[in-house]
Amino acid sequence: MEKREKSQKERLLEETAGACIYCGHPLTGETMETDHIVPRSKGGTNDYGNKVCACPACNAAKANLDIRGYLAGFSGRRRRKYEHRLDALVEQGKMAPEKRALLSDWRQPSGLPIWQEGHDGRHFEGEQPDYSMELWLIRRRTINRKFLIIKSLLL
Repeated sequence: MEKREKSQKERLLEETAGACIYCGHPLTGETMETDHIVPRSKGGTNDYGNKVCACPACNAAKANLDIRGYLAGFSGRRRRKYEHRLDALVEQGKMAPEKRALLSDWRQPSGLPIWQEGHDGRHFEGEQPDYSMELWLIRRRTINRKFLIIKSLLL
């Protein structure tokens, strides 16, 4: 008997262990939708390397956003779970490292401190040298320069 070649849909489902790549929701061949990592409207190709399976909710939410724009809406916890899921798929040999790189936000660090919510409350992490929290707040227009000048004169 001849061995049947798997369809692209079956290979995509196998690549993501039968779950939505973005949220981890279990999928079947009937419930999955094909998502283009780099949207075709933004120059993405229709090749297998640019496709993943997603649940209808995540596919609709991503719409034609690039991966950076879509991941910007993820909370810290959701982002960590997403990254762990991708790492596990690569370690299991199900996903190519090149596709994993496409699915991550590999932009260069901006130098801004990162606002984190941890078990010990909210705090800034990853603050660059010579980049104070006050300067960050000024740039975010959360705090007034005059307030900082008066504060420094009083100290």
